[in-house]
Amino acid sequence: MIVFADKWAVNENVRIAVIVGFLGAFTTFSTFEMEIFSLIRDREFMTGFLYLFLSVFVGFIGVVAGIELAKKLFLQP
Repeated sequence: MIVFADKWAVNENVRIAVIVGFLGAFTTFSTFEMEIFSLIRDREFMTGFLYLFLSVFVGFIGVVAGIELAKKLFLQP
């Protein structure tokens, strides 16, 4: 973040996209992984694996449902 914020002269839109988009997503995913690691470290195996599976599975179902809904709402004649 420091490189894009202070060191390199880049377009403001590129800077914001990298700082907010990429780094924001990276830290969110890291937090997700750290939470799972903490659950497993604390021997909460079932909770950790359920959290992992349901987060990915339900998220994927949400993506598929969103795509199908958008197609029906915006691409149907």
